[in-house]
Amino acid sequence: MKKIVIAPDSFKGTLSSLEVCNLVKKSLLEERDDLEIIELPIADGGEGMTESFMCAFPDSEKIELKANSPLGREIDVYYAIISGDTAVIEMAMASGITLEKENDAMRASTYGTGQIIKDALDKGVRKFV
Repeated sequence: MKKIVIAPDSFKGTLSSLEVCNLVKKSLLEERDDLEIIELPIADGGEGMTESFMCAFPDSEKIELKANSPLGREIDVYYAIISGDTAVIEMAMASGITLEKENDAMRASTYGTGQIIKDALDKGVRKFV
């Protein structure tokens, strides 16, 4: 039996690294059923980082909340708490360039990322990734 490791980063603004893993695995298994496939979604620290940590730490807790986008729209975001005491916060979740159709650096803000950090602090978290 052949072993294949699928370890992609996300495709900015289109597919998450987990979605890429699932599509590649599905395609491979359509061609051969004798493969052992290991899915390992990864991230470079930007878009998809939180999801990658949640795959690596299955006991992580996904925390969903509302926060501001770079131009102040209310959006749905999330972060993870791993090992009960460490927050994994992805800045791209609330401050990423793919969140707005209009790129306006003079009006844009990272306030939404601060809202996520505050939520984790309010939950007693003191370790951050």
